[in-house]
Amino acid sequence: MLSYAGRLQLIKFVLFGVQTYLSQVFVLPQKVLKLIQTACRVFLWTGKSGTFKRALIAWEHICLPKTAGGWNVIDLKIWNQVATCKLLWTLAKKKDVLRVKWVREYYTKGRNVLLMDVPAQASWVIKKVFGAVKTISSVNGSVFQQANFYIKRRYNALRGEFAKVGWRKMICNNAAPPKCLFVTWLIIHARLPTCDVIGCLK
Repeated sequence: MLSYAGRLQLIKFVLFGVQTYLSQVFVLPQKVLKLIQTACRVFLWTGKSGTFKRALIAWEHICLPKTAGGWNVIDLKIWNQVATCKLLWTLAKKKDVLRVKWVREYYTKGRNVLLMDVPAQASWVIKKVFGAVKTISSVNGSVFQQANFYIKRRYNALRGEFAKVGWRKMICNNAAPPKCLFVTWLIIHARLPTCDVIGCLK
């Protein structure tokens, strides 16, 4: 019974909240991320679970910042990459953590985790964590010299900049209810399922 805006809020702050927490503890496989994204996409447009081929607007567009014409929904793939980078940062900086001690005992053996090769006998998860050094280097390798690792900051850096749309203030600086804003957003994109639009989409 939720509106589009209500479903979007549930996805952003509840469903994705669980995922963003788990990604800081485990390395999530791409297949799992794709299934989560598909389930959220279907729920947004139908309010149900299952399969749904046609979406009013592509999910990639919904993940854009509001100023770029989206709804600033987390891009799970990029977020998972950055969360994996934090796991690598933990290995490099948090020597007193139990799981870090275990990895250092069995894999690094006193070597620099940022310079050593990935151990051939390592598990899939360990290989993914060690491989995250390439992702960090592509953005800002000096992050390992810092005392804290902020996932959101690195996430924004990895995504890069987006061109702003001319009508952004209509959505961003509007005190109207979220339901009305979402409908307005659909109208701007000519995707509100009215009779004339549905006729054009057929």
